[in-house]
Parts: sequence; C-alpha cells; structure tokens
Amino acid sequence: MNRHLFARAATVLFLVAVALPSQFAIAHAADLNWSGYAAAQGTDWVAHKFRLDSPGEISAVLDWSRGDANLNLHLRNPAGRIVASAVGHQGTSETLTYNARWRGVWTLGVKARSGAASYTLGADIGNGSGEEEEPPRPDPNPGPGPARPYSAHPRGWTIENEANTHNWSDAQAIADAKAVDLIVALPDSYRGQVGMMRQANPDLLLLNYVNGVYAQNNERDKYPASWYLYDRGGRKILNNYNLWMMDPSNPGWIANRVQQCEERIASNGYDGCSVDNLGHGTLGQGAHPINKATGQPYTDAQWIRDTVNLARQMRNRVAPDTLTINGLMNGYTYFSNSAPTRPLLEVSDGGIAETFMRTSTQGVNSYRSEQQWKADVDMLVDAASRGDRVFTVTKVWVNATAAQEKEWHQYAYASFLLGDDGDHRFTFSGERNEDTTDSHRWWSVDLGRPQGRYSEVNGLYQRSFARGRVFVNPTDRAMRVDLPSPLRDLDGTVRSTVPLPPHTGWVLTQP
Repeated sequence: MNRHLFARAATVLFLVAVALPSQFAIAHAADLNWSGYAAAQGTDWVAHKFRLDSPGEISAVLDWSRGDANLNLHLRNPAGRIVASAVGHQGTSETLTYNARWRGVWTLGVKARSGAASYTLGADIGNGSGEEEEPPRPDPNPGPGPARPYSAHPRGWTIENEANTHNWSDAQAIADAKAVDLIVALPDSYRGQVGMMRQANPDLLLLNYVNGVYAQNNERDKYPASWYLYDRGGRKILNNYNLWMMDPSNPGWIANRVQQCEERIASNGYDGCSVDNLGHGTLGQGAHPINKATGQPYTDAQWIRDTVNLARQMRNRVAPDTLTINGLMNGYTYFSNSAPTRPLLEVSDGGIAETFMRTSTQGVNSYRSEQQWKADVDMLVDAASRGDRVFTVTKVWVNATAAQEKEWHQYAYASFLLGDDGDHRFTFSGERNEDTTDSHRWWSVDLGRPQGRYSEVNGLYQRSFARGRVFVNPTDRAMRVDLPSPLRDLDGTVRSTVPLPPHTGWVLTQP
C-alpha cells in the first residue's frame, strides 16, 4: 500500500552524503545514476533529488550488493507525498514506475528495512533534468508558484481526536474523507473504514493521535519511575487534564512512543502518527517539572531541545510513514529569540499551530497586536520557503454570538490565505463541544493560484489570486477598499466596496 507523506523535500534525513552529478539535461529525457550506502540502524533514509520539467514517466531501478539486506525504494512528489513504493522482500533489486503529473523537485528515497548494503540507483526521467542532492531554496518571492493546481484539494483539515464521539458510521467516515485530505484521529475511530475512505479520497492522509509527553490518568504506576517527571517536592505531576507528565529525554519513554506509533500504524492502516504536546506550551498547563539533567525547573529552551530530540528519534524510526507534531503554537513562539518552536518542523513532516490568531479562551473582543498577528502570517511564509507544512487551528471556546464567531472565522481564514502556499491547512472550532469532523465550505473556495506574496500599505494587508482577492485589517482603525471590479464575498454578495472594521478580513472571488 502506498503511503501519502507530508515531508520537507529540502530536509530529508540522510544516512550518508553521496556525491552526485551536478546536472543532467537532455531534450526529452534524463538518465540519472547515483550510488550510496544504507543501513537499518540510526538514520536510515537516503534521498536523491531531481527536477521534472514537464509531466512524464519516472522509472527507477535500485540494486544492492548483499542478499541478507532488504532495501526499499520510494518516490516522493513535489508536495512531499510518497506516491509510489517498491518494497519487495526477495532478491537484491527493486523497480518502480510512475506517471508524474507535476513539474518540480521529486525525490527517490532509499530505506534499509534490514541489514546494510552498498547500492546503485538509476532512473529514467521523461522530460526532466537531474539536480544536486540539496536543491536551492525556494524563491522568497515565488510569483505564481509551482506548476500544480493550487486548489486541487480542500485547505481544511480535521482534528478528529478532539471529537466528543469516536464511533463514526460508514457514511460519516466517507464524508470526512471527501471533505478534507488530512485527518488526525484516535486509533480506533476509523477502524475497518480506512479502505472505503481511501477509495473516496486517494489523497487522504490519516494519522494516529499519539500523546508525546503524557501518560493517561490510569497509568500513574504503569511505567518505570524514571520515566516520569517530578516537581520540587518529588511528586509525580498530574496536569490540568488529569494526565501524568513524562520525561521526554528518557530513552525508555521515547522507545515506548515509537512502539505505540508503529503498533497503531500496523493495526489500523493509517499513514503515520501525529505527536501531541511537544512545544513549550505544555509547561503552561499547570506543570512545573524538574529537569533531571539540571535539577532545576525546565526552561522553555530545554523543553524544546528535549522534545525536538524525541520527535527526531520517532521520525527516524517510523519513516517513510508520516510523523507530524503539535507544538508550534503560533508565530510569536515560532520566531521566539529564546526558545523558538520552529526546530520542531525540522524533525517532522509538518507541524500544528494550535493557537493560530488566538488562544482558545481569549476574550472574543481581544485581539493580538498587528506585530503579533503578522508573526502568525509570516510563520506560514517562512515555513513554505523551507518546504515545511503548517496545520493551523483557530478556536473560539468562549461565549460568543454567531456573528462574532463568524467574524473570527473569516478573520483567521483570510489571514491564513495571506501566507498559505497551497500546502498548509486551516481549521476552525467555534466551541469546545462541536463536531470537529465537520468541514466548512469556505475552506475549499476556489481563489485560483496566488499572484505573488502578500503586500501591506498603511496597515491594510492584501494578496491577489488568479480568481480573487484577500484583504485583512489587523489594526485598531477602520478602513475601506474600493474594488476596481466587483467581487463576490463568502456569503455570495457581489461587492464593489469592502468595509474593513478593525480586526476583520475578507475573502473575495470573481462573480
């Protein structure tokens, strides 16, 4: 079964640095050849990249030297997903063929499932050209972007693990798969339904929820005492959600998280795992753990360091299956000078920003400053420039009218679209008890391709798309935009003038 993988093409983990030919260019095809060494211990994923200039067939052959080794071959598309795999268990060769539809940088990955061996990898690339192992950074002002449909999939995603119930009918499971292409779910939520969900949406990425640093309330004495964290009084720590805090640096706990992820993937057929509670927001949940390495309370920077290491080891073990993390929080923490959460993206296949635009309990009339708001948008821009993917969450879990909730939804969504490159994902939750598997029609609105990056003039932020415009006013003063030609808002009203009260946003499409 092919796995769909969100991953950063420029930061795939390497076992060995292999010298590659710098450039191959043939009018209609390119014959590429690499050599390397792969072993099943440690970081056992080796990537070889090439550029495809137009759609065409990709054929690859992997040969290795030892019969007691088992090497696998995977192909990633420019969006970071594994679209073809060769994972046979006999002989010393693997082959794959794939009809590629997108231009861009593709990746052939070699993974040692067992043993170790030197290998050679050859590929025939229709209408392509070879490229060095580390491709250049994306253009910081990408203009129209890569040659693929910007709105081919919904921009929404689903946090099924936060739903009140986890017993879905077949009809609901299929509806969920059709509505979005990324779902984080509890391991038993869609058991027995994965096949029909993939049939409804072949691009579906379904991830097991795994708690990275907490044991359940009934697991107070389940694990060795050294795996738990303690307060200054030597007491195990029970957080605000009645979960026991674990030591993210403990090798036994890390191995346990890896095992839980691998067992869940094997048992339910999901595509990987999403690991929760890795950012230093965890330290604000009524917990003041002592860092065993220093004997003092954990600092934010120390927590990020240890949880980054946990995520790194988990990803090395479960690759090529997907591993995403929850811990980015928001743009302010992402860019923090003292303890940035951005390194969590470097050891994962995507990260959740759970306080995008606001915290869940922030007052409905309370807004971040323009500078803080801009950091949330720029987090998306920065992540995209590195080939990373961010899954944003905006929650309004306070008393609010339907109009206030709708205004927050549109403000957050318009802000998201200012920084989105087409691969980030957005979700909105208007109350704690709502059905988190419900999608929203706004998230699949067809704006067409972005026409460059967002711009700002006197506090008004905007971005042009092939079939629409987005405007956001994050300031405390009212504004108005007179459109050169009428556009349709998300409610279907055609407008020539757009009023922008403080802290509002508009998403407009061609009528």
